[in-house]
Amino acid sequence: MGVIAIEGGVAPESNGAIAYTNGAIGSNASARKPGNLLDSEGMIVKIETLREFAVLVKCGSFSRAAKELFLSQPSLSTHIGAMEKELGFELLERTATGFTLTSAGSSFLEYAQIIINTYEEAVESGKAASREMPPIRMESLPVSSALARRLAGLRDPRVSFVDTSYNVSTLDALERGFIEIGTCPDFTALPSAKRKAEEAGIAFVRTGYSKAAIAMMKSNPLAAKPSLASSDIDGATVSIGGYAYFDEWKSIVDAMVGPEVHLRYQLSPIESRSDLAFEDLGTKLHICGDDAIGQQYVSRDDIASFHQLDGRDLEFPTGFAYRIDAAIGGRMDGLFEILLEDAKP
Repeated sequence: MGVIAIEGGVAPESNGAIAYTNGAIGSNASARKPGNLLDSEGMIVKIETLREFAVLVKCGSFSRAAKELFLSQPSLSTHIGAMEKELGFELLERTATGFTLTSAGSSFLEYAQIIINTYEEAVESGKAASREMPPIRMESLPVSSALARRLAGLRDPRVSFVDTSYNVSTLDALERGFIEIGTCPDFTALPSAKRKAEEAGIAFVRTGYSKAAIAMMKSNPLAAKPSLASSDIDGATVSIGGYAYFDEWKSIVDAMVGPEVHLRYQLSPIESRSDLAFEDLGTKLHICGDDAIGQQYVSRDDIASFHQLDGRDLEFPTGFAYRIDAAIGGRMDGLFEILLEDAKP
């Protein structure tokens, strides 16, 4: 049981006593020694002695209180007497037939009960918190998404969003332990990424497809076209801003446009998604997820975007990846259900 340090309230510390210092209540080095009832700075009253006092008043006699507390009557009397000496005032007026509370004792009893109750509530709260699972660390989602708002309000399981660098892929963030789960494109078609995930104990669950778009400067001749065909972009240069997922995204774009289209890829490093709002693509194309178009390009009047190629929607397989060791014991089951439900059309 710990020292309870109180100044206008009650706060648990570490060894079983209430420490009153110079009229306020605080903790100090000597107060933390078990059994120490008096020091140079103030006084210490043990929680157990406060309980004994409260039980004594409730029972109305030393003999009945001693029996309820499993103490001898002399021991109980000694404890109460020591507390009175420590406090500097009498709690009880002893008589031949028993005792009555002094006015000081009556006032002290009121606060003693508050302290006891608050301490017990603090202990129960601490026990409950110790039984709770830590929140699941999930890679941040766009704040405007309905899924992000839903997950933020979860209590079981609790989710803590983690912002990762634009140049740290979801797979890298999982491998390095920054996060335990994250939504991402399906990287399993890329052998090196699949092998990396397997070696790091990371699993991927495909949930569906995400929309994509081809963005370009309006000064690009292609921007004037009403629609794009594969032949229009054959031989074009595609800008990829994140070096951490360059190979992964290149593989995904190649799959989207098909084997008949030959693209050149250029790494154009940017530090964050916000840089997309200012990037000059020149003659290059930026093939990206719809979220990038919606968040960063929508406000630009110098960008054109196409969501179809050869009359078909541009889309790529997506899902969520997670650390297998973090899912042990069903800790993530509730989150999996929500992610799978959110992916339903």
